[in-house]
Amino acid sequence: MLENTITGDQYIGLTVVSYRGNAERTIQRRFLKHVQRAMTERKDWDLSRNIRKYGAENFIVMLVDVVRGKANAHKVETALINELQPALNTFGVK
Repeated sequence: MLENTITGDQYIGLTVVSYRGNAERTIQRRFLKHVQRAMTERKDWDLSRNIRKYGAENFIVMLVDVVRGKANAHKVETALINELQPALNTFGVK
């Protein structure tokens, strides 16, 4: 989960970590990809606009859950988005 420390807005996303991967390092790399896309591709997604407006330094990256299996991970992600209704998830998952 990403959270803007200024606004409190959140983003829930799925990150796949390989069997021997380091989860913390992998989610940091995934965040940097979001930042790169926000700055270079000028995406009009809520998260991208928020990164451009407030700066990447005003976000914290949190590991919410570790789930085995991609299908199961998608179920958990969908449930969290539906439960928390994070402001920065552009596409609602139902």
